[in-house]
Amino acid sequence: RAAAEVALLLGVDLGDGADPDEILRLAAGPLVADVLAGLDAAARGAPRLRLLSGHDTTVKPFLVALDLYDRRWPPFCACIIVELLRRKADDALAVRI
Repeated sequence: RAAAEVALLLGVDLGDGADPDEILRLAAGPLVADVLAGLDAAARGAPRLRLLSGHDTTVKPFLVALDLYDRRWPPFCACIIVELLRRKADDALAVRI
């Protein structure tokens, strides 16, 4: 059902054989690109805090794109925190979601 709602927002007809999970991943593409660009900039020393806001129809496709979706609709005021961490011992970077 969630994919159908997102497909409707995107103007995609699921009756044409479109894969519902693929629709959700495509819907999240611009957000994923923005988050990745922010992580890349932070790795190079850009500002340390970025806040992005959206709706449940943004959160759900983002979770699907990250393969973290648990088949439940995001609750009211849901948030996803994406952190770029740097290990002090060797300066290695890691992302925590």
